[in-house]
Amino acid sequence: MFAPPPPRWRRPRVVRGVITAAFTLLVAARVLGFEPLERVDDTAWDGLLHGLLPEPPSDGRVVIVEVDDRTLFDLGERWPLSRATWARFFARLSEHRPALVVVDVVFDQPDEGGAFVLADALSRRLAKEGLTASPDGAAVVALLGEELADADADAQLSRALAEAGNVILGAFFTTGFGPPLIDDAPQRLAPVATAAEIDLALEATSVVASHPRFIISALGSGAMNVLVDPDGTIRRYPYAIAMDGQAYASLALSAAMALAPDQATARALRDEALSADGGAPHLHYRALDRPFPRVGLSDLVLGAPGAVEPSALTGKVLFVGATAFGVEAQVRTPMTHSSPGVEVHATAFENLLTSQSVVERGAAAWLAVLETLALLAAFAWLLGTGLTARWLVVAAVGIAIAHAVLVWSAATTSQLLLAMSPLPLGLLTLAGAELTLRWVAGLAERRRLAERQRILEAERDTLEKMRLVVEHVGDAIVTVDEHGNVGWLNAAAEALFQRRRESTVGLPVADLVPTWGEESFTKQPSDAPGAHPLEDEARRADGTRVPVEVTVTPVRIGAETHETCVIRDIESRKATERLREELLSTVNHELRTPITSILGSLKLLDAGIVGVLPDEAAKLVRVALTNGDRLLGLVNDLLDISRLESGRVAYERQPIELAEALEAAVEANRGYGTTYGVDIALDARVEGVVVNASARHLAQVFANLLSNALKYSPSGGTVELSAALSGGRARVSVRDHGPGIPADFHSHIFDKFTMTAAGDGRKRPGTGLGLSIAKRIIEDHGGQIGFETAVGEGTTFWFELPVLE
Repeated sequence: MFAPPPPRWRRPRVVRGVITAAFTLLVAARVLGFEPLERVDDTAWDGLLHGLLPEPPSDGRVVIVEVDDRTLFDLGERWPLSRATWARFFARLSEHRPALVVVDVVFDQPDEGGAFVLADALSRRLAKEGLTASPDGAAVVALLGEELADADADAQLSRALAEAGNVILGAFFTTGFGPPLIDDAPQRLAPVATAAEIDLALEATSVVASHPRFIISALGSGAMNVLVDPDGTIRRYPYAIAMDGQAYASLALSAAMALAPDQATARALRDEALSADGGAPHLHYRALDRPFPRVGLSDLVLGAPGAVEPSALTGKVLFVGATAFGVEAQVRTPMTHSSPGVEVHATAFENLLTSQSVVERGAAAWLAVLETLALLAAFAWLLGTGLTARWLVVAAVGIAIAHAVLVWSAATTSQLLLAMSPLPLGLLTLAGAELTLRWVAGLAERRRLAERQRILEAERDTLEKMRLVVEHVGDAIVTVDEHGNVGWLNAAAEALFQRRRESTVGLPVADLVPTWGEESFTKQPSDAPGAHPLEDEARRADGTRVPVEVTVTPVRIGAETHETCVIRDIESRKATERLREELLSTVNHELRTPITSILGSLKLLDAGIVGVLPDEAAKLVRVALTNGDRLLGLVNDLLDISRLESGRVAYERQPIELAEALEAAVEANRGYGTTYGVDIALDARVEGVVVNASARHLAQVFANLLSNALKYSPSGGTVELSAALSGGRARVSVRDHGPGIPADFHSHIFDKFTMTAAGDGRKRPGTGLGLSIAKRIIEDHGGQIGFETAVGEGTTFWFELPVLE
């Protein structure tokens, strides 16, 4: 039977209430800051945000200057680059006149290999030697210090920063114990607001900033920190960081405020950046096919002709950072799994200037909660209805589409992404996926069960047919286990042994066939499909014995080997054989012996042993001789075919030269051909070919085939006897040019007592047993026999015998 359809959903209030409560708790957890389905929500957020929002606009002002692998190779340096190289870089930038340079690098310690350190060490050494005691010595030391100070890399970098006047340096804020705030440069790390005014998303306890002399020389500084979600993705950017009750600007905010034309614009940018989401809104990243323009730092430092056109960077905002392999950690964003940190700062800067940050506002958050509760309540109610799984999937998809439309509308028109958008989308996606998988799995299971049921029913039908066939087959079938006990028997076996099945199962099979297990059975090749049957006797329940023919075939079932026995009752066949033996004996003794005596007497009369007979008497004697020979031939053929069929012919096989046997056959049958006026032509290409055969029976095959060919050949014709080797076998052919054999007689040509008119409609004398005898003899010698004929053209009979090596 096919599997029943899946049960319809019930409508228990308890289940509906539990589901509604569970969804409500998930929503409440999201409002309170917990993330039960954070990873699913984040994935849904990324796909929705960057799949539905329009591409952020760009005025082309931002260019990234990267310290890539080629830069390190061209400069011949390792990271970090030397202060002298940085000084050269800032000095060369004056030729390109960028609007602002934002450096995502911290120069937090003085150059330990700089000239200042060398001058200080040299002064102490000269003072120790007493060379500074005189006015001239002190003057020399002071002059040397001034010269070394001019050559100091830190001094060069400080001068380059001051001369550029448009560089924003980076500072890294930490959330644990670290160095104290730098007190001697408050104007460069000045807070942009009071932290109490804003609930900032990121709070620090210390800061690692550039060396004071660099901060004093630079235009400003900004925090390099970013917010990393638990899955390692940077989705939000902190435009300010809280520390010691103050809010300090990030690199992006510092750059934007520095670029503002006046203080009012700068304050407006600050307020926009810090007004929502704890000062850390979601970034609106560029598509991968619209990256920021990039320039290698070595192209600017080395100033290769044509590498960078001076006008290409004029008025641009340059974000400088490392991108070389193994130097800067590649961060993960919603757009790519490998992005340099400097690109995140550049994105935050561009979002702020173009007002493209994705923010969440209070009213939208409450609207999202209400919308989420409504949709989830509707879905919970649907789960409790009587809808099937298929319609539940449709309903879940419909709710998800409705929610996506609401979120898309809010995100693209008002630039407000609902605070709860990831949660219901994630929940509905999970629910829809689960129900879809459940429905698909159920459908697949039903199909699998239906197919399995169909196969089982087909197997049952086949087994039933086989059972009926085995049960009603005419031969007795008995199965025997490995212990020699009867396991099962069919109805024919019950009739043969005159035993009921119930009482026979479990008995030793030797009770049915006494000689079971003796050598006659164990030696037969019963594992072969064509095992030869053996004759034996079966014992019935009353003790009487009946002749049977037994064929045993082993069958392996698991680790055990059973035997299937087909037992055929041959009692009637034995009786027929006895009758045939009696008939043959009668024919041999009561018929052939008198005929032989009669023929002997007639031959004596024909030879004139009693004198010359009158013409009429001599004619009658010859007629009697002819008919007597035909009668004796018929008797001999009957005896031969009977012996061949009974398998009692003893072939005296010996190596025979085939060529000699062919010549002897021609000589033996040439006189018979003379009777019909037909000659015999021999073409024997088998010199040295030997076959293993009975010479008498092989001669009988030649005689039968040649006599037929001579009888059916036209007077004056020739019968062609030929032989040749063909594939390791000797092929002998007898061809006549008679009328041929009609097509409707082809299938009966080797049957016993078969005689028919040839193609010319005339019948020839004979018993109709010659071809049947020849076929039996050839097959008993392991050969084949056949013919080819065409009406009006003649017939060729051929046979093949294996060659003796």
